[in-house]
Amino acid sequence: MDQEKQRQITIYFIEEAKEHLDTIERGLLNLNSLLTDPESVNEVFRAAHSIKGGAAMLGYTSIQSLAHNFEDNFKIFREHQDLQVDQQLQTYFLEGFDKLKDLISQLESPEGLSWDMADRIVRESAPIFEQIKRYLNALAGIKTETVPTPKPPVVVPPPQTTPVASVAKPPVVTPSVPVSDRSLVAAFQVEVPAKLRDMLQCFKQPDSPKNRDSLQALCDQLKAIGDRFGLPQWADLLQAMRAVLGRPDLQFRLLAPLAIREIKQAQELVLAGRANAIQISPQIREVMPAGFLVGEELRLQQWQTFLAQVGWLQSETVRYDLNAPDAHLPAPIWFEPWQDNDLANMRSLYETFLQKLGDCEIG
Repeated sequence: MDQEKQRQITIYFIEEAKEHLDTIERGLLNLNSLLTDPESVNEVFRAAHSIKGGAAMLGYTSIQSLAHNFEDNFKIFREHQDLQVDQQLQTYFLEGFDKLKDLISQLESPEGLSWDMADRIVRESAPIFEQIKRYLNALAGIKTETVPTPKPPVVVPPPQTTPVASVAKPPVVTPSVPVSDRSLVAAFQVEVPAKLRDMLQCFKQPDSPKNRDSLQALCDQLKAIGDRFGLPQWADLLQAMRAVLGRPDLQFRLLAPLAIREIKQAQELVLAGRANAIQISPQIREVMPAGFLVGEELRLQQWQTFLAQVGWLQSETVRYDLNAPDAHLPAPIWFEPWQDNDLANMRSLYETFLQKLGDCEIG
C-alpha cells in the first residue's frame, strides 16, 4: 500500500476510533447501569472490536493489543450480566482506557505514533490490564491458575506514514481529566440521581416507620458515595438530613421538597468543584432534632468532652506544669507522670489537643 493511501485510511481509522472511544468511555462512566442493559454491553464490545480490527489492518499492534484487552473484558460482561461491579473496578478500567486513548491521540498528533512511544504506553498498560483481569475474574467467580505475570506484548513498529495531523485538521485538544475526578463525576451524575429517585419513590409511599427507615438508609448510602471521595461537607449534610427524616412529627409532604432540593443543590456544588461550599441551610437547622449536632459543632463538643474526661478542663481553665521532668511533655499539674510505654500515644494526643485548644474557647 502506498503512503498516500495509507495516510487516507489512517485518517478514516482515527475518526472512527474516536467515536468508538466515546462509546467506551460513556459505558465506563456508567458502569453499573451498563450491566443492566445487554444492548449497551454489546455496544461497548463492538466498539472495542472495531478499534482492534482497524488497528490490525493498518499494522498498529499497540492499539490492537489494548483494544483486544477491552474486548476480552467486555466479553465477561456479556456472559455475567448479574456482575456486581464497584468503584475500584471502574477506576482500573478508566486507567486502562486512558492508555488506549493516549495511543489514538499520539497517532493523530503531528509527530505520529512512534515505536518508542507505542512500546512505552503498552508496557505501562500491562499491569493495569492484569489488575482488571484478576479483579474481574474474582467478581465473576472465575477461577484462574496462578501463573507468572505475562510480559507486555511485543509492539511491532507502526507503518511509516506521513504524520496524519500534518495534512489533516489539527486535533482538538481536550484536557486530560484525572481518573479520580472522572470517577467522582460518574458517581454524582449517575449514582446520586438514582438514590434521589429512590428517595422520591419512598416519599410517595404512605408515611410509616418502615418507609422512614428506608429514607434514612438512602441518606447513609448517599453519604457513603461522598465518603469515597473525602467530602466532609456532603457527609455533614446527609447526617443532618438523616436526623430530620427520623422525626415522626414532620410530614412527608413537608420533608420531600426540602430533602430533594437540599441534596440536589449539594450535588450540583460537588459537580461544579465547590464541595467545600456545601452548607446545612437554616431550613434544615430549624427542623433538626433538639440537641442534634453535626459537623464542626459536633467535633467541638467531642473535644470538650475529651478535655473533661482526662481532667484537663476545670472551671473552664487549663493549667500546665511547664517544668515537667525530662522525657515528659508539659501536662496539667494534676495529671500523673506518663508511663514510657504510653508516651508516643500521649504525645500525639497532646499535640492534637494544642491545635484544637483555640477552637474550644476555654482560655
